[in-house]
Amino acid sequence: MDIKKILITGSSGMLGRDIYDVLSEVYEVVGVDLRGMPPGVRQTDFVGDLTDRDFLDQTLRAVNPDMIIHCAAIVNLMICEENRDLTNRLHLDVTSQLTDHGAPIIFISTDSVFDGKQGNYHEEDQVGPVNYYGLSKWKGEEIVRRNPKHLILRTNIFGSSCP
Repeated sequence: MDIKKILITGSSGMLGRDIYDVLSEVYEVVGVDLRGMPPGVRQTDFVGDLTDRDFLDQTLRAVNPDMIIHCAAIVNLMICEENRDLTNRLHLDVTSQLTDHGAPIIFISTDSVFDGKQGNYHEEDQVGPVNYYGLSKWKGEEIVRRNPKHLILRTNIFGSSCP
């Protein structure tokens, strides 16, 4: 696989920003995010709402990435519970549009697809999300699996999203 250009969604978030910085030392990296970065910090290459299908389509056509790393997510559990429509648009609809682009995709999921009762989970273990965030990310995983060139990372990240 010849990877030259990588598109990172959520590129001004904590994870997306770090991935961008590391990979941009080797690859051409293009970031897309809802908000730009604060002054004095690397600016996001595309600023816009990923849930706007036209914006995302235009971005994908302009970038034509060789790989997509999908970090963008609503990580506030309360927002996910209270605004399931917005959560679905970002975690499912955007994921579907990115997956259907056809480039290999890395999907940042969560360990919240599990209920936490068992521990030491393996990827084949039965999921059992206890909140809408976990459920929506699991549904996103199912969408990403349509692309034969996918990688799903179930992780748990602690920290601040402030640069």
